[in-house]
Amino acid sequence: MKHKIQKVELFVGVIVLLGGLLTYGLGVHQLLPVPRPDLVVYGTTLIGIILILMGCDIFSKPTKEMQILENDERNIAITNASLANAYKVTL
Repeated sequence: MKHKIQKVELFVGVIVLLGGLLTYGLGVHQLLPVPRPDLVVYGTTLIGIILILMGCDIFSKPTKEMQILENDERNIAITNASLANAYKVTL
C-alpha cells in the first residue's frame, strides 16, 4: 500500500512540475487571465519538487535489520498500545 501511494506521489509530482514549467514556456499565461504568472510557475515547480522528493523513497531498499525491527513483536505491541491511547485521547 505504501509503495502505491509513493508511486502516485512521484507520478503526480512529475506531472505538476512539467505542467508548471510548460505553463510559462507555452504561453498559457497569455491566454488565461492570471494576475502573477511568474508565481504560478514558481508554486507549481515547488509543489512538484516536494511531491517528487516524497515519492523518491520508493527506490530505497529496506535492510535486513529494518525488516527485523518492523516485524518485532515488542515493537508491534508498543505501537498498538500507543494507538489505543491516542484513540482514547481523541474520543
